[in-house]
Amino acid sequence: RSSDLALKDLEGRTEDIPCVVGGEEVWTKDVRHQLSPFKHSHRVAKYCYADKDLLNKAINAALAVRKEWDLKPVQDRAQIFLKAADILSGPRRAEVLAKTMIGQGKTV
Repeated sequence: RSSDLALKDLEGRTEDIPCVVGGEEVWTKDVRHQLSPFKHSHRVAKYCYADKDLLNKAINAALAVRKEWDLKPVQDRAQIFLKAADILSGPRRAEVLAKTMIGQGKTV
């Protein structure tokens, strides 16, 4: 099964998860780890913890593109979400399921 292969691929691996502000990856000095809920020695992910300045940058970046998003036709906005749904339910489904199973201790 593809989900079994995806689980095997993630075994012992730690994902790097930066903050993303204005389309740019950002790492802060405050790096934390998400531990597997059923195997505490396994660091599932390494992520940066946003401070107040980075949060404000993210808010300002979002506000800067808000008008552009608001002017985009509803059909175009919906298409973005439909494309994401197609990716998650298609080619990346096994990967997303495996990451959910390992990160949150859930089963399918």
